[in-house]
Amino acid sequence: MARKALPKQLFYKQAGFLQPSKVTLQDLVSRSVRKLKVTKRNEVITDGSATPSASGAQQWVRLINSPREYAGFIFGVLTLYSPGTHHLVIETAVDEEKDELDVSQLAPPDGKQFTETPLYFGIRDNHVVIIQSKALRVQELEAHLNWLFEYASTMASNQRVELTDAIPEQTRKKLQSAPVKSLTIGAPLISEVAPGKGVAAKSAAAVSKFAKGIGLDVLKGLLSEKEFSALKVDELTEAPDIQVNLQIKVVGHRKDDDSSDKIMKKIMRELRHVEDPSFFKAEVRGMGRMDGSALRVQSFKSVASYDGVLDVSDAYETMRAWLESIIDTGTIRVD
Repeated sequence: MARKALPKQLFYKQAGFLQPSKVTLQDLVSRSVRKLKVTKRNEVITDGSATPSASGAQQWVRLINSPREYAGFIFGVLTLYSPGTHHLVIETAVDEEKDELDVSQLAPPDGKQFTETPLYFGIRDNHVVIIQSKALRVQELEAHLNWLFEYASTMASNQRVELTDAIPEQTRKKLQSAPVKSLTIGAPLISEVAPGKGVAAKSAAAVSKFAKGIGLDVLKGLLSEKEFSALKVDELTEAPDIQVNLQIKVVGHRKDDDSSDKIMKKIMRELRHVEDPSFFKAEVRGMGRMDGSALRVQSFKSVASYDGVLDVSDAYETMRAWLESIIDTGTIRVD
């Protein structure tokens, strides 16, 4: 096997709970994987909106594999596969006379399944480090953890965990005393409307509940629930695919509970599943112009791999070392 160091992007997230919790995310994961053996913690999901019992719907299995407790952390690999699915293999031989590459199917060996590229994570208390893949992102880990805790009965039914961004501590402290002058959203306001047909299906209540869009997410983080409900969002769904460049200028005196760091934290919570938040711009007095990527803690690190597959032990050690380094240097806030 060929060993090679691959550059991988590490993301830092903080676990937040819907209800106040004395139990940490690390405790919940540890209890759940101890309670349920690997064959008992398979989450079955289906393509699209099909129900699990829908005839012919492709099913996927999602689970945490290779859990390890090491150096005060718990680590794991979020794995995804579709039972019985063959992989496609494309030829790479160069033939200048051909205008098409042959594609064939490769069946998995007996008793095995082909998996998608996994997601690796490490957790210490409520601090989370993640190495994503194209198939599995932070939002899939968040969804699976909530399913796992409910299935294992390790978390109350009225509780929920979210994996949110943390503003770098140096930036957060500056934002505490620096008022926001303007916010610019250079992204679609609405990209998906409420289900149904006709204007009746697009009531303000339905749009607030079902409509989706990066611009809407920013507004939800910026405005109170009452202020957001007052917007006539339903009127904008007639042109759901338009590009909106929305600029919000902040005027008047700022309330004590509306400091810039709290405003940014609310917005980044809504954007926690967005791949690249750089479309969101903020002009802050004394700090100039910054985009959403400055409000997220992330870094590239080299991880050992064999034939393109990450070495699990080295991935765990790399995540451990990076998290401890951003804690020791004060990059993130530890309460």
